[in-house]
Amino acid sequence: MANDNNNNAMLGEISTIRNILMGEQMSQYENRFAEMQTALEKAQEELGNELRATASGTDDRLTNLERDMNARFDKLEKMLSDSVAQMNTRMDKISTADKKQLGEMLATLSQKLIGK
Repeated sequence: MANDNNNNAMLGEISTIRNILMGEQMSQYENRFAEMQTALEKAQEELGNELRATASGTDDRLTNLERDMNARFDKLEKMLSDSVAQMNTRMDKISTADKKQLGEMLATLSQKLIGK
């Protein structure tokens, strides 16, 4: 136990000597660490705010892009549907005209064959 008291006394003296020699530097280090901690917390908060703003902006841009793409696809689908309808109408007209012309040719041919 006397040995423990001796060790504690020596540690106390060493701590006192350390405080005398390094006290001002330790205080400066503690102040610098506190400043760095404050700066780090501020930087983290600013970064978090910037990330939230960027995420919000990205969400808005994606929503606008999706809306724009849907509108364009709808427009293209309507154009394609209209083109197919126009082609079908032309095909029907051509087919009807071809049938009429073929009928007239067959009638003329049959008249010629009957007349011979």
